Amino acid sequence: MDRRQFSDLEYRSAGCQINDFDSADATDRKLLSPKQVRAVRPTVPEQDARRHHIQIIFGLALDQPDPANPFKDEASAVGSNPARMMMVPSEWIEHLIRETTCEDWKIILAFCRYAGMRSHEARIQRWDDVDLVKGRMLIRSNKSPAVRTCPIFPELRAHLMRAKEMAPSTATMIQTRYTPEANPCTTLRKMIVKAGLKPWPKLFQNLRATRETELLAKYPGFSPSIPPRT
Repeated sequence: MDRRQFSDLEYRSAGCQINDFDSADATDRKLLSPKQVRAVRPTVPEQDARRHHIQIIFGLALDQPDPANPFKDEASAVGSNPARMMMVPSEWIEHLIRETTCEDWKIILAFCRYAGMRSHEARIQRWDDVDLVKGRMLIRSNKSPAVRTCPIFPELRAHLMRAKEMAPSTATMIQTRYTPEANPCTTLRKMIVKAGLKPWPKLFQNLRATRETELLAKYPGFSPSIPPRT
């Protein structure tokens, strides 16, 4: 694959094979011109923008990206605050799921922790997009990409099957308690405290970032040092 195929980037070493791209290139500030950096991401520092696009290059360079990584096609955030990053153990989420009597909250928590969904994504999923037989589902989003594919991981399957069993036969939406525009953070915080746990810094974002970090151990291809925003 020739670098000149990437028309949205301007390389100074045109003609170089992408498979020759190594870690030394990743630290070379001359790979992306300041003009191109600002044109693509004008609101972020140049260093962060360069790192962001280098990440994209590595993603494109993967000959066979692993389909089991639901984060592989997504844009990543820049300028995150490390002080607010925290791994949320699955045991905490399972405890919350057991403690709540609300079926909608059970699946919302499972979606965010085990499928890496954003808060609003956990509230707009449809049963038609879930294929329990093939073990895959589509994740719809208000962000880019609008639709992505995600495996139904073993940790998620049990919760999806319960939600399917509890849902009315005519249900189209997986959860109906909240609209996409709702802000359930206050309710979630109260649930966490009631369950005897201490709220983590970013209630939904930390769940998503935790799952991403777990998957990176098996499917390298997306940097866990830059967790996605919601």
